[in-house]
Amino acid sequence: MKITDNLIDLSIVIPVFNEALNIEPLYRELKEALDITKKHYEIIYVDDGSSDGTVDKVIKIIRADKNVHLISFTKNFGMSAALAAGFKFARGRTVVSMDGDLQHDPKDIPRFLQEVENGYDLVCGYRKNRCDKKLTKRWSSLLANKIGKKIFNLDIHDFSTTLKAYSRHAADSIVIFNGAHRFIPVLAKRKKLLFTEVIISHRPRTFGVSKFKFTTRFFKIIKDALVLKISDILLKFNLPLNFKEAKFNIRYTI
Repeated sequence: MKITDNLIDLSIVIPVFNEALNIEPLYRELKEALDITKKHYEIIYVDDGSSDGTVDKVIKIIRADKNVHLISFTKNFGMSAALAAGFKFARGRTVVSMDGDLQHDPKDIPRFLQEVENGYDLVCGYRKNRCDKKLTKRWSSLLANKIGKKIFNLDIHDFSTTLKAYSRHAADSIVIFNGAHRFIPVLAKRKKLLFTEVIISHRPRTFGVSKFKFTTRFFKIIKDALVLKISDILLKFNLPLNFKEAKFNIRYTI
């Protein structure tokens, strides 16, 4: 079954890459949290080229739950591409993105929905008390946050967490190019979208292995920030921008 264009209340977009052990536990937690909202929802897993049985776990759930869908990439394209694909297929009037590693707590989602109902276009999660075991992972996020605050003059505590809620207008307006997922609030500011943040729970990883690599992440953060800053200068002088949505090739959708 392919996802149609008919709007529903809520879409949950979850990029996953080799998270087979987390698929079923996360689904159970999500279903419990979302059923309470009484909203018509869908859960969209975006498989970013997994090789560990992640796809099989999702397909097993799909066979029992018509509200669950899968987008499968031909290879690993990265977080930006996964979010772009999820937003393209999502039918929700509100779209929530989150990680698939169980570090985000689905019980936080209703508070995000309330803020969207209050009129915000983008609601950002704030991991005030982080539980990452690797100090280098915390340092990279600290770097992204410092850059976001100083260079782009935005008072946001946590730029890079995936747990965010988007109004339909925001999901359609923000073009996610490669690396842009780290600075979504910057893109929201450009579109003159109203955004806020809420403190969220952050849990230690229980299953699976983190894909984080400090050396590559550090330079990507710097590069992405420079690209955004240069584009800010171009906008200031009314020069054209040509950012294209992150590229991805879909193997199939279910």
